Amino acid sequence: MSAGSFIRPGLCSVTFRQLTTADIIALCRDCSVEGVEWGSDVHVRSGDSTTATDVRGRCRDAGVEVVSYGSYVWARNEPEDRCPVTGLSDEADDWSAALATALELGAPNIRVWAGTRPSGQSPPTQRSAVAAQLRRFASEACKLDLTISIEFHAGTLTDTAESAAALVDAVDHPALFTYWQPRDGLDDEAQLQQLRSVLPSLSHLHVFSWTDFFHRHALEHGERLWRPALGVAATPHRLPGARWALLEFVAGDDPEAFRADAATLRTWLGAESTP
Repeated sequence: MSAGSFIRPGLCSVTFRQLTTADIIALCRDCSVEGVEWGSDVHVRSGDSTTATDVRGRCRDAGVEVVSYGSYVWARNEPEDRCPVTGLSDEADDWSAALATALELGAPNIRVWAGTRPSGQSPPTQRSAVAAQLRRFASEACKLDLTISIEFHAGTLTDTAESAAALVDAVDHPALFTYWQPRDGLDDEAQLQQLRSVLPSLSHLHVFSWTDFFHRHALEHGERLWRPALGVAATPHRLPGARWALLEFVAGDDPEAFRADAATLRTWLGAESTP
C-alpha cells in the first residue's frame, strides 16, 4: 500500500511569508497540494478573526483544506521566560486568542511549542511546569474538538525524540500530539529512529531537505531519508482525520522550487514506501 493511502501533501504557509494568502492558496491548487498549515506570525495573526474567516472561505472555495494553525504559543519553563521566536513575555502569544482564531479559521489542530529552553537545561521542576501548561492547552482544545501538536524543534523539550516522548507521557492527554522533522547533524538512520520513537503520538510531518537553515536543497536531494520516513509514518493512527506531509523551507523561498518539491512529494506519496 502506498504512503499516500495514509498521508496527504500540504504546505506550511511560513514557507512563503512574502506571499499573500490568496497567492498561497492559488499555488497549492496549481501544484495539487491539498492543505495548508497557516502561520500566526504573518498570514493569520492571532486574534484577527476577520482574516481567519476570510482565509477559511477562500480555502473552502478552492478545495484546499485548513490542516492546522501554526501558532507561536509557548509553554514556558519559568514565568518570566520570553518566547525565543517572538520575544513576547506573556504565556502564550496569547493562548486564548490563538484558540479563538483557530476556530474561526476552521483549523482542527493548533501547533504549540514545548518550553523555552533545551531539554538538557530544563530540570524536572521546569519540565513539570511545561507539561502542566500543555495539559491545560490540550484540555481546553479538546473541549472544542481540537487537537494540539508540539513543534519538534531544537532549543525546546522536543529537541530529541526521547525528551519529546517523555513529555507526551507526562502530559498524558489524548488531544496532545507531536510533529516530526529532521534534526541537524543526524544521519538518515538516526533520523528514522527518532521518527519511530515519536510515532505513537505523531500528528504531521514538516518536510524539507537542507544542510542547515541557510543551505537548502531540492526535496529530491533528501530521497534517502524521506522515502523511508513516509513509509514509517504511513500507518494507522489515533489522530482525527488525515496525517499530513507539510512542505517547508524550500530553496531560496522560491515558488518555483516549491513546485518541483511538491511534484517530488506527490510522486513519493503515490509510490510504494517501506520502512
